[in-house]
Amino acid sequence: MKMNFSIVPTLRLLTITLLAGLALVSCKKNNDEVIEETGDDIMVVAKADPELSTFVSAVTKAQLVTTLQQDTYTVLAPTNAAFAASGLDINALSADSIRVILLSHILVSEYRSDSLRSGSKTTAINRPVYFSASSSGIFVNGNSKIVSGDIDAFNGIIHKIDHLISLSQHNIVQNIRYTPELSSLYKLLRHEKLKGLVDSLSRGTYTILAPSNQAFSAYKDTLTPNYPRNIIARHIIPNRVFSSDFGTGTVTTLWANHPIQSNRDAAGTITLFAGTDSLATKAKVLLQGSNISATNGVVHRIDAVIK
Repeated sequence: MKMNFSIVPTLRLLTITLLAGLALVSCKKNNDEVIEETGDDIMVVAKADPELSTFVSAVTKAQLVTTLQQDTYTVLAPTNAAFAASGLDINALSADSIRVILLSHILVSEYRSDSLRSGSKTTAINRPVYFSASSSGIFVNGNSKIVSGDIDAFNGIIHKIDHLISLSQHNIVQNIRYTPELSSLYKLLRHEKLKGLVDSLSRGTYTILAPSNQAFSAYKDTLTPNYPRNIIARHIIPNRVFSSDFGTGTVTTLWANHPIQSNRDAAGTITLFAGTDSLATKAKVLLQGSNISATNGVVHRIDAVIK
């Protein structure tokens, strides 16, 4: 069979055109990959920010630089001021200790600030952190505020925060037990009548408003066999409630039909009291004792017993 040679040039031209097109696509793909691979990774972006120099030093000492140059992460990066406020001296800590602290600030996926307004996310240490939003901004575990968010890197996002994140290994009751300022509350929790309530407090998810030792010293009411349970129940809120979640209004407690009132003033001070009586004892959430994270909830130290 003879081939029609008149179509050979046409076939040859078509072949060349297709190969050129494939080469162009291949070059474009390769160029795209080069552009992506040469983008600034998380560590490059962090090193370029003067406010994150302490964070960079901590990452370097903890030998996490390579980790943050690979895969995809969201980093909740404490500013220099946050490290200074924590009182931690990274030069005095071991690499292992710093690594545990930093892994609590790294989320194992990419999250922009819009997706961090509520709920929990898992950290690189396989422990959750909790997010909440108010008119003041977005907070991590109620205490660390995102002061500058959505800083893009090739392999993730950085959100700068103003306080270090603290993760406790203790549940609510254990947390109270190991806090000297709450020894009076712990003594009350050991009351025989409170065994069932304390068991629940150790296992469920709650927020406890924990009167300080000084608050109990000022408390003058007589305790009856049943009254201790009601006292404690009035100080327990179902679910996890951070200080940023308190507004002005009614708050349900575990003492059935005995809610408390919450008020937040312009300065952000949170006051809690029972009923609507203007003469009722008002308890303030202590600034240095709020948002204490427990494995099953939150502890807020308060300066008076709510009655």
